[in-house]
Amino acid sequence: MLIMREFLDKVFMLRTKTPHLYFEFVHRHYLQRRNDVMDGIMEFDVDTIQAKEKGVVKLNPAWLAGLRQIICNEGNYVYNGQLMIRTKFFYKDHPKIKTADFKEKIVKTINSFNDIYQFLSVE
Repeated sequence: MLIMREFLDKVFMLRTKTPHLYFEFVHRHYLQRRNDVMDGIMEFDVDTIQAKEKGVVKLNPAWLAGLRQIICNEGNYVYNGQLMIRTKFFYKDHPKIKTADFKEKIVKTINSFNDIYQFLSVE
């Protein structure tokens, strides 16, 4: 449980540095080594766990509970799961998105993921 708390603390810190932060979990299995079948996909805004701004995204901690249950694999099945942590830039929030100056914002955002990548890296 301590690792999950540490992970979420880092996610919430990352959220303060990104425009929108999402978890996406993909569950798939393989018929053969090259033929995968997507069994399910779950995507949610991190702000549903702990809102950054009031009234923008509706709080719903059940998203995290569901994701945690899938990852903990409490059943007796084996699955291939992939958790992605993504950010999104919406044009309405970033009208300069089509300009060359916007690249600095992109680079800064990418660099803000470094702490969480280090935490998740296995050495």
